[in-house]
Amino acid sequence: MPQATGQLHGLARPQLRGNLAVLRRSTTTPFSSLPTPRAISASSHRSAGLLQLLEVGPRDGLQNIAVQVPTPVKIELIQRLADTGIKHIEATSFVSPEWVPQLADGAEVMQSILPLAREKSIELQVLAPSMKGLENALAAGATQVTVFASATEAFSKANQNCTVDQALDAADQVAKKALSHGLNVRGTLSCIFSDPYSGPTDPKEVVRVAKRFHDMGCYQIGLGDTLGVGTAVQTKRLLELLLRDIPAEKLAGHFHDTYG
Repeated sequence: MPQATGQLHGLARPQLRGNLAVLRRSTTTPFSSLPTPRAISASSHRSAGLLQLLEVGPRDGLQNIAVQVPTPVKIELIQRLADTGIKHIEATSFVSPEWVPQLADGAEVMQSILPLAREKSIELQVLAPSMKGLENALAAGATQVTVFASATEAFSKANQNCTVDQALDAADQVAKKALSHGLNVRGTLSCIFSDPYSGPTDPKEVVRVAKRFHDMGCYQIGLGDTLGVGTAVQTKRLLELLLRDIPAEKLAGHFHDTYG
């Protein structure tokens, strides 16, 4: 089930393609000037009940863009994604604006799109990796939050300035409070195959971190090939290990076509 990770849990993404590429060229071009996206039928969206798509462009796709994207453009992007028929969208993140200034308007974005989400039965997710982020997410009306950690110590220290276990402990605190407020919690795991600092990732560490997410009550665990280096064979082997302890319906995958 495709999903996405990203900086905060990832490096800068490759050049955006398609409609989002307009944001690289001009943040003032309204999405209304672009071709209308083709709607997804209920049958293709569900793929006979086997596939669920989570669109993370409004968060993962925008957060690394250096030029500030106007809030109305972000809102219109989500509206146009909703028009395709997709039912799961990661709308924004609630992190320190010093780390991700691009998404400092998360509360305003949520306020604008919540009525649309209710009207179209869209499940909105937000990244909230800290207790402060969770408080802001709750105030903004979020009903689903995402927490995250890396599968490698080197990437965790470079990206989150903490060890893997420290990141998991923080995620556990957020998850407990979120669950107590009736929110759904999703865990995402970066660098499942390799990281840019220490090389190949130990599959046993991926399983360990994924199990921690499962044990803390995450309804879904997203597996992120942050560098886009994984192969079909590697993916199959990793899933075989994970499925010994975690039900298949709780696993999601996010893979990048980095190298073709």
